[in-house]
Amino acid sequence: MDEIDSRLVELLTIDGRATLGELATEVHLSGSAVKRRIDRLTATGVIKAFTIALGHDQQTVPFQAFVLVSLSRHVPANEVTRSLKAVPAAQTAYKMSGPWDWIVLLSAQSASEIDGAVDAVRSLGIVRQTETGVVLAEVALGR
Repeated sequence: MDEIDSRLVELLTIDGRATLGELATEVHLSGSAVKRRIDRLTATGVIKAFTIALGHDQQTVPFQAFVLVSLSRHVPANEVTRSLKAVPAAQTAYKMSGPWDWIVLLSAQSASEIDGAVDAVRSLGIVRQTETGVVLAEVALGR
């Protein structure tokens, strides 16, 4: 990945709807050259997806919680990931340094579904301890 690729990724992060023409102007290349670069960045996994972020009042999942997870033993990250994928409400997991091994974001339609998902995480067989915080409000930082 060179400087132009880095700039394209930066521009697409700011505005995922930027046209090839707009991107080409910014990086001083032709539209077809920009398309080839974006296709390569996508094929190699640098760009994972093109997506949108919904405004807070448009989100369809009313309940979210972060679960701090301490493992009972050393477990390879791919095993933890495989185990967490078995919990339908688990949306994102972060491997951490510090006293907690992982932080897992749960999303569900109800508080009882969150409760069930926390129980599911606790019963994975690799979890020593959890601590859960329910999201009360999301505050956009304007970035």
